[in-house]
Amino acid sequence: MQISTTQQPGAARFFFNLLGFLPQGPKTIITSHTEASPFSILNAETGSVCYTGVLEASPLDPDTGIASARAEFSDFTVPGSYRLSVGTDLSPVFTIAEHSYDALTHDLLKMFYFQRCGCALTEKYAGVFTHAACHTAPALPYGEDPATAVPRNVCGGWHDAGDYGRYVTPGALTVSHFLHAYEIFPEKFDFTVNIPESGNGTPDVLNEARYELDWLLRMQLPDGRVYHKVTTANHAPFIMPEEDLEQLYLYPPSTISAAMFVAVTMQAARIFRKFDEDYSTKLFEAGMTSLRYLLEHPEYIPFRNPKDCHTGEYGHPSDRDSRLWASAEFLRTLATGSFDAQLPEDIRQIREQVYARFFGNMCDFTVKKDSFGWHQVGGLALLSVCFCPDADTVFGEKMHEMAKRFLSYTADSILKLREQSSFNIPMEREDYTWGSSLGLMNRAMFCIAAHLLTGNDTYRICAYDCLDYLLGRNTLQFSYVSGHGSNCLKDPHNRPTVADDIEEMIPGFVAGGANCLFHDPTAKKLLPELGKVAPMDCYIDDHDCFSLNEIAIYWNSTALFVAAYLM
Repeated sequence: MQISTTQQPGAARFFFNLLGFLPQGPKTIITSHTEASPFSILNAETGSVCYTGVLEASPLDPDTGIASARAEFSDFTVPGSYRLSVGTDLSPVFTIAEHSYDALTHDLLKMFYFQRCGCALTEKYAGVFTHAACHTAPALPYGEDPATAVPRNVCGGWHDAGDYGRYVTPGALTVSHFLHAYEIFPEKFDFTVNIPESGNGTPDVLNEARYELDWLLRMQLPDGRVYHKVTTANHAPFIMPEEDLEQLYLYPPSTISAAMFVAVTMQAARIFRKFDEDYSTKLFEAGMTSLRYLLEHPEYIPFRNPKDCHTGEYGHPSDRDSRLWASAEFLRTLATGSFDAQLPEDIRQIREQVYARFFGNMCDFTVKKDSFGWHQVGGLALLSVCFCPDADTVFGEKMHEMAKRFLSYTADSILKLREQSSFNIPMEREDYTWGSSLGLMNRAMFCIAAHLLTGNDTYRICAYDCLDYLLGRNTLQFSYVSGHGSNCLKDPHNRPTVADDIEEMIPGFVAGGANCLFHDPTAKKLLPELGKVAPMDCYIDDHDCFSLNEIAIYWNSTALFVAAYLM
């Protein structure tokens, strides 16, 4: 459906975070005014003036398609309901309140329960959004003779996106977003989200991560190889998951899936150690098996979809960034000393080999380290190094300083993009592509990391700007998170929510976002041709527009990282 706005055509327009503002957080509202006019913050009930300032005008921005002005009032901290007044123009009501993002953070995490595969979603935990257990049949290794192939139980894990596929690399990435957030700021995750494991003594963010980790363990072969994905040959139509009864196939292993498996199992092993020592040991030993495989196979073994497979590919041009991340997590976990009893006799030789490869990939500038997304995971290695309590000893002072420089350089480049945007959003035209929400939340994550390392508050403010955009401070005045904001995602490209015949949308799902490349036929049909619509306007809330509003686990996990830190 076309996006509606909260103002009448021709009237002044106001763009802001539809969830409101935190008292001590930054506060910005963008208006369609074009001059440096005075503005006032009015009490929404009494109309009394509570704060005054002057708009900061910006010229026409090709990414937004409008000239605009910014009202900054971060030093106004009184909770309440307000309107922004510019001359005779009044904004819709907005709020300043403690805990403005608590429900958001809760729902961003609870989303993963609704993506669970292999189990029934019951009314106790899912409310009206129930369905029967799905995809419980064994999977066949692709390419083997069905008459002699040995079926494999790979039940569990999360549906990756709006389809029913399960993929190792984005799954490992998503779990790592959970684990990094918990490891860096655990105090933010003292809440429960009503899942079957709630109250078992482990934080729910880790309980949910474990559901995916258990599936990842099933995807490992005895020799350390890891299947790349398990899907049917084609995406299912818009049916409920339990109605998708086509044959499941395990598609061939890759060194990318093995490396990312090593990284996340090593990371999880050290974090779960204090909650479940046996499970922690199981994760570590599984990681060691795949690590040995990688050391014995330094060559890149890619994954490509067979000609008769039409589900997601998640291909990569290289596995060096994945190996870098795996090396970092292994070295950090090994250094805890918690797994000495599980170490093989040749651990010294293994560590030397791993460190040599870590050193080489860290020093190689062609190995990208500026992303936390599935296509490039080198940035996750930076997080592991930079937030290691004893990084100088574990990685060496030179490598520690290099990691901090890489991270700071990336964060500084993000700040420069922010300065160039009239909406204070660190995006440029080429960033409005498939999954633009992921790209923006990635940048917010870098800014959060830089803020924690340096204390420079500009990084924190930039992270808020990114979240503000996701929640409505964009030219569509639209929240890309379902259930959050007066004008929000309601019709995503997601099979269960289309097929369930329930008008209400599950809260907490993040849409891919504005995409000016028009990757799907419906977007091409419904949106004006490029040049007649600004990149920030290139979005339609229609489930047929898979390149605009599909949901995905790694869009939610990056948003969860950001919202949890800023809440």
